Formats: sequence, structure tokens, C-alpha cells
Amino acid sequence: MAWTLLIKALIEATTEYLKLRYKTVYLDVFHKSYDKQDEYIKEVEKLRVNRTPADLERISVLMQRLQQERARLDDLSALITQTTIKPNN
Repeated sequence: MAWTLLIKALIEATTEYLKLRYKTVYLDVFHKSYDKQDEYIKEVEKLRVNRTPADLERISVLMQRLQQERARLDDLSALITQTTIKPNN
């Protein structure tokens, strides 16, 4: 009986640890993504001052990367939401 309770407690503790670890990784990915987006935006703002043809081309590339990063983050958010929301059965 005591072994059963001990194993059950160990499984519950491991489950809670893995949930916490999952959230930590998730938040780390989000912070890195927001930092990357911020870098793209700042570089675009700097390039808009000069407006040379090369700068305009670089702005175009950066804006595409920014859109891709935002889409990737949205996809990850949707995936996380789907995996963390459980039906009330």
C-alpha cells in the first residue's frame, strides 16, 4: 500500500515538473521571437532614414522575415493552446 502511494506521488511530481518545464521552454521561445521581431523593426526604422535602393530592398527582406516570424509565433501559440486545453469530461 505504501509503495503504491509513493509511486503515485512520484508520477504526479514528475508530471507537474514536466508541465513546468514545458511552460518554461514555451516562454523562452516566445521571448526569443519577440526579441527577433524587435530587432527587425529597429533595423527597418534605421534603413527608412536613408531610403537608398539597397536600403529599400533590405527593408523588403526584413518585412518578409518579420511576417514569417509572426506567423511562426502564431502557429506555435495555436499548437500550445490545442495541447494545453483539455475537454471537461
